Amino acid sequence: MYFMAEDYATLGHYDKASALLYSLNEAYRKGGQTVNPVFEAYEDIYSKLSKCGTFSVERPNNNVSVPLLTHTGNRKNPEMMFVMANINGKEVKCTYDSGAGINVTTTKFAEHIKATVIQTKNIQMLGMSYADSKGFVVVDSP
Repeated sequence: MYFMAEDYATLGHYDKASALLYSLNEAYRKGGQTVNPVFEAYEDIYSKLSKCGTFSVERPNNNVSVPLLTHTGNRKNPEMMFVMANINGKEVKCTYDSGAGINVTTTKFAEHIKATVIQTKNIQMLGMSYADSKGFVVVDSP
């Protein structure tokens, strides 16, 4: 059922995705089982996204160049890519992660850019797990 909910979400049917996960989570609860925190979190995300409405992306008819900045940190010398962005009137430096499925930021930064927060608990991040995501939130793409 989780994968069916993902399919609905991919098609933009967040209300159906949320309802499906709600049914799954309720079945676990009624059966005396522990609800998977990931399923619970996605139920919450899809519910909130269903209230945001739909969005569209307009693509230009020509090539677009996005200037990337790089930064090398001290943790075994990883090179990170950044891009300057204007979010809700705030000029900010953002990490460029082409494989990210969600937009994760600190609570403080989300407040700074006045982002729409769609998840505050059970956030899964590679290397961190959903168990220790205090201080982070998932925000909607502007």
